[in-house]
Amino acid sequence: MPTTKQNIEQPERGPARLPRVSGRARKEIGSMRLMRHKVTGVPIRDRLAVAEALFSALKIHEDVRRAGVLEVLRGDHLLTPKNVAEYLRTTPLNDLGPEVAALSGNVVRTKRAGKGRVPKEVFGPLTAIASPYSCMEYVLQLVDAQGRSQGYLLKLRGGQGSTEQGWQGQFQIPGVTIVVPPNEDIVESNSRRLRGEFDIVRPDRWPAIMQRLKPVGTEYHDEPEREEGTVCKTDVYSAKVTTDDLLPLAGNQNWRLYKFETGVGGDAQVVNHHQDTLNWVGKPDGTRPLIKDFRKIGERRLRPGLEGK
Repeated sequence: MPTTKQNIEQPERGPARLPRVSGRARKEIGSMRLMRHKVTGVPIRDRLAVAEALFSALKIHEDVRRAGVLEVLRGDHLLTPKNVAEYLRTTPLNDLGPEVAALSGNVVRTKRAGKGRVPKEVFGPLTAIASPYSCMEYVLQLVDAQGRSQGYLLKLRGGQGSTEQGWQGQFQIPGVTIVVPPNEDIVESNSRRLRGEFDIVRPDRWPAIMQRLKPVGTEYHDEPEREEGTVCKTDVYSAKVTTDDLLPLAGNQNWRLYKFETGVGGDAQVVNHHQDTLNWVGKPDGTRPLIKDFRKIGERRLRPGLEGK
């Protein structure tokens, strides 16, 4: 909030209220001429530090000083989303140490407060920065009484009540991004979240299904749908289930059975990299590599809508 004489003498009500300060401080902050004069000619990245130092020298209360610093930058039309974004985009990465450190601290604090999660507005860019980021998936294969495959259980992405981003309207293998919640076991926490994705499974059947669950391996795939350069590392587990393990599939628009012969894909209703995963999972034990790279190596894949740019 820009700090002016008016809002110092008559602060807003609530948590953002500014404390009373001396007349000298009000004079200095209310008119930013001195501050603006002293930061003229200073590189953009250093102006914040210079303004902080000047306000500290005046021994102004921290909350008021912070507001005054923002006023210095706003007054020079520097502190705008467009300018900050352009500065971060064009500055060589090796010169952005303090800025990246500040962003990292913000992310860590946000994760701690959010049980290991970050807001969806920044999830895509952060996955690109952290690539490969880690996920976990359960592939459940429905079999009949004779053990014959009836297909793989896939869930509609972006279905009713979903907050998922990307691939809306396609069917997917349910999975979760691995998060590190404070004061919780990572394995149990993420497994519990993943089980929660399977609202088609009878809750009382999970203990038996978990006994059948076995690791398939680890796969890597591109996710340009999030951000260019994003790669996901996914640990995949599989289990066979029967109709006794499931709630009725008939009439449930959020779930479908994916049937295909090994080696044949091309279903536009299914997330593309999950077709690769199912082809890999469907191979007989002993013929399937433990680690598989599905990335389109040598091919620059852009987020949909950015092709040709």
